[in-house]
Amino acid sequence: MFDWIKVVRGQKQPYDYLIDEDSDDFVKKVLFYPSHRFGRDGDKRKEACAVSILTEKKLKSLDYSETYTLLKVRQMMTDAGIKGNKNGIQKTTGRPAYQSLKIEFSQRDKVSLHRNQYNNTRTIRFVKDIDLKKDEKLPYNRLLESVFGGPYGRGKARTSKDVEREKEV
Repeated sequence: MFDWIKVVRGQKQPYDYLIDEDSDDFVKKVLFYPSHRFGRDGDKRKEACAVSILTEKKLKSLDYSETYTLLKVRQMMTDAGIKGNKNGIQKTTGRPAYQSLKIEFSQRDKVSLHRNQYNNTRTIRFVKDIDLKKDEKLPYNRLLESVFGGPYGRGKARTSKDVEREKEV
């Protein structure tokens, strides 16, 4: 499941993604991508997408709702040191003061991770006996993993630097 999040304050930050090592499958990874809301300045500002792998039962539970997604994403961003906009200077310490982070929920996209079952035909034979417990990549996940990295931290997530290197080649 992909939860798309508008970052109102805290858009200018160096991260391409954040990973929660201690999480189950709820908001395991937060990906940041360039915002298209600001025209040319959008390359410097980033929006967020929270990636979760949930069962149908968890999807219907309030504990995995959009509100809890926002709370967890905000906590992950705060733990990573992401701050809001500069807001003057603190009188007591002389250090810059920052506004708090502000994020808003945009939309939720549900993507099924099950395989469709088809009957064999005269010319096509479908593989039905894949052991999902094996530690191997399934063919329909290769595209997602090439873009977002493995769902459990295996593999390497693709960053903006990788995209720049691909453009050079």
